[in-house]
Amino acid sequence: MDLITANALITGAYDQLLSRKERGNATRRSLILATIHLGARLGFSNVPLRCIVEVSKSRNISAIHYHFKGKEGLLREAARAINAAWPTAIAPEATVDVRTILAHFLLNLEKLKQAENWAQDVIPFLARLCLDDAEPAQQAAAELLTPRLGEIYKAIKPHCPDIPKVLLRLRVSNACLLLLTISANLNECYLAALGCSSANRDRAEHLAQAVELAASIVCSEPPSSEGPAACILVTQASTQVAAPST
Repeated sequence: MDLITANALITGAYDQLLSRKERGNATRRSLILATIHLGARLGFSNVPLRCIVEVSKSRNISAIHYHFKGKEGLLREAARAINAAWPTAIAPEATVDVRTILAHFLLNLEKLKQAENWAQDVIPFLARLCLDDAEPAQQAAAELLTPRLGEIYKAIKPHCPDIPKVLLRLRVSNACLLLLTISANLNECYLAALGCSSANRDRAEHLAQAVELAASIVCSEPPSSEGPAACILVTQASTQVAAPST
């Protein structure tokens, strides 16, 4: 075998190996996206493996076991993908008051929708994960939400010195879950059902109102009707980070 033939064989083998790896990565990605897509509609625990395979256009269920060792492994990888795209830290300029902190949390949810090819599926997937009683789903939800709610609590705590710590943690959790639920359900179909004429503008106004309601939960006071700076921030930013059409 001459040197040219040997080099050609080595190059061909390398290209074949690379192509196989790329196909494997593409299969993993399509399975994760299919899981998020179906989990957003049915809840992760209610999604049959065969449906994930069909939506992802994989060959068979063995692909899930090969790449993820089973359904729970697939959920862990889906949660890892979401975690990587969802910021935890809060910028110092976003901690000026309770409303701005909550607006920061809500805007990160809105931006998360744009981070990958999961479009509007990711937030409903998260919301359903929080309501899923199965242990793997509860664990995944806790791993995603606990560090972020902890950061929100630490940022809000100096603004609410008179509220007992345990009560404040409960209020912060309830406020953030409210924002998560609203972000999950505030889509174009919902706005059309409400008779909204401008999807982006009306959506931004609903998000601003959601921040006010969440702040009233934390502070135990009626929502403000004066349009504070945090709500203006939500209105402007959410218009720029408009959700894609479904």
